[in-house]
Amino acid sequence: MILLLDDVEKEKWLTQHIPHRVGAALAGCKNMKAEWAMPPMPSMAGDPFHKYCVDRAIDEGQKTGVRWLVDLLGVAGTETGVPYKPDKKRTTDVTLERFGASSFDLKHPDAVKLAKVWKGCSQATSHATTDTNHFPVEDAELAEALTIVIKYLD
Repeated sequence: MILLLDDVEKEKWLTQHIPHRVGAALAGCKNMKAEWAMPPMPSMAGDPFHKYCVDRAIDEGQKTGVRWLVDLLGVAGTETGVPYKPDKKRTTDVTLERFGASSFDLKHPDAVKLAKVWKGCSQATSHATTDTNHFPVEDAELAEALTIVIKYLD
């Protein structure tokens, strides 16, 4: 049985948690279209090292935000990119089902895209590895996944 969030908790998620991750995922994303397109990043005052640090923070934040949002939709990915529903055992775990909504259909063609981005973001940000050949999670892949997520949440 899925424990639904109460109205106060739903409101916090809809006005704080989800927008926080969407904003983090959008920051610096160059491939978003239409109303979600971001303006060019202003040039940083100061030396190139500080700009580099801010750019790295945005890059890590994007990947973490996108992975979090895909997970919220109820999609994860295997090593080969096959979508599956993440196992949520704890009462503190949240997916769309806790809102009374349906998780993303794992048979939908976009589920494979989301699964690959989820896995790529997981491997790129969770711990230091080498030679993993993880799925690409550059701007184009993140923008595509984020577009799918936003359309589904809308």
